[in-house]
Amino acid sequence: MKRKVKNRIKPKKNYILRIAITAFFILILITIVNQQIQIQQRRSELENINNQLQMTRIKAIDLEKKSELAEEAGKLTVTEVSNFTDNSNKTKEQKECEEYLRQEALRLGYAKSGVRVFQNIAGN
Repeated sequence: MKRKVKNRIKPKKNYILRIAITAFFILILITIVNQQIQIQQRRSELENINNQLQMTRIKAIDLEKKSELAEEAGKLTVTEVSNFTDNSNKTKEQKECEEYLRQEALRLGYAKSGVRVFQNIAGN
C-alpha cells in the first residue's frame, strides 16, 4: 500500500533573490574597478601638476638670480664696466654678472666699435 502525501512542502527556489544578489555583487565589482581607474587618473594629474610646480620654482629662482645680477649691474659705473677683464680668479657669479652686463649693453645698443650686433626679430 502506497501512501500519498497530499501536503508535501517543496522548498521554493527563489531565483529572483539569487539574481538580485548576483547583480549587486557585479555592481560592487564594477564600482571598485571604476574607482581604481579614477584614482590612477588623479595620480597622473597630480604628478603633472607637481612637475609644473617644480618648473615654475626653477624659473622663479632663475628670475631672482637675473634680478640680483641686474641690481648689481645697475650699481656699477661706466668705468667699472669698461675695466672688466677676463681673469681666471673671478668667481662664477662675477662671470655671470659680466656676461649679463655685456648682453644688456648689446641689447641697449652699446657695443665696441667694429662689432656687429644681430637681433632676433622673431622675439625668441
